[in-house]
This record gives sequence, structure tokens and C-alpha cells, in this order.
Amino acid sequence: GESGTDPTGPIPLYMYMIATVASLNSINYGFDVGVSSGVAVFVRQQFDLDDLQVGWFFSSVAITSAVGGLFSHAVSDQYGRKANFLAAQIIAIAGLVVSASAANYRALMAGRLLVGLSVGIGMSIDPMYI
Repeated sequence: GESGTDPTGPIPLYMYMIATVASLNSINYGFDVGVSSGVAVFVRQQFDLDDLQVGWFFSSVAITSAVGGLFSHAVSDQYGRKANFLAAQIIAIAGLVVSASAANYRALMAGRLLVGLSVGIGMSIDPMYI
């Protein structure tokens, strides 16, 4: 090509690393679904939840991930994909810490909402890197 690089040459290692990290980010949602379904009985007992609260426990991540996905592109346009990707990971870690240390249902749900937001942001950015 004109730039002196061969577009059919070997794929650089950093491209594999970027795709791997982006793929791991996408696993957040599947991991959350798998783990939350396995702990539902314990969460119900620990926080003395009724059926409606258990329903919100499960659906909160899906609902807020939709919100995160809606706002993700505007943030990416203004701050860039890397910053958006980093923000998704910071929000995810914060949500996991809040959820893991929750002493009551409100705190648990605050963590779940943060995790959902991060999943939505991450899932809208990941395909660009994979």
C-alpha cells in the first residue's frame, strides 16, 4: 500500500490483546446472569426479599444495561472509545464492590444498577474491538 505496510501481513500481538480484553468485557453480562441465578435463594434469605424484589434483582441489570447502551455512543463521540471502555470497567468494579458489601436491599440494588450500566456501555463498545 501507499503507507508502506502490507495489509495482508501478520496480525500484531496487541490486536489479539485488545480483542481478548474486549471479549472479557462482554463476559460480564453472562457471568452476572449465571452467578445471580445461582445465588437467588441466598439473596432472598439474606435480605428477606419478596417475589417482586427478587424480580427487580434479576431484571435491574438488563434494564440499566439498555440505558448504558443508549448513552454510550454520545460519551464515545465526546471522549473517545478508550475512555468509554475504561469508564465501563470502573463502573463495573464499583458496582461489584457495592453489591458484595451491601448490608441492605437498597445497597444491593445500587450495585446491580451500576453493574447493568457498565454492561450496557461495554457491550456497545466491544464489537468495535473484536
